[in-house]
Amino acid sequence: MGVALLVAVVLNYLMPEQVFVLIASLAAFATVWVWLMILLAHFAMRRGLSAEERRQIAFPVPFWPVAPLLTLLFMGLVIAVLGMVEETRIALIAGLVLLGLLTIIWYAKVKKTVRMSVAEQSSSS
Repeated sequence: MGVALLVAVVLNYLMPEQVFVLIASLAAFATVWVWLMILLAHFAMRRGLSAEERRQIAFPVPFWPVAPLLTLLFMGLVIAVLGMVEETRIALIAGLVLLGLLTIIWYAKVKKTVRMSVAEQSSSS
């Protein structure tokens, strides 16, 4: 948290006119990304259910699947607008770079660990 505050202070010193838009754009990108992942996870979960399980969902999504598809389109539009507006483009680029770095780290660390634990489980069986 302290590092984030320090970065914000430095950004405020370097570019006081743009820092609010930058931070708000980064927050918008993060929010859109989280909701995209929630929507995609929901689609994946529903695809894995049987027809009977789908009928018994306790909290059905209104207007399924139209409403979630429209929401996905809207989230894509928000990301496109972030890329089209010059002041917010840096937030989109920074967000995509961060996602790329997280993906690389996941493949380097987590996926390797998962493969090793699966191999250990299969060899001990």
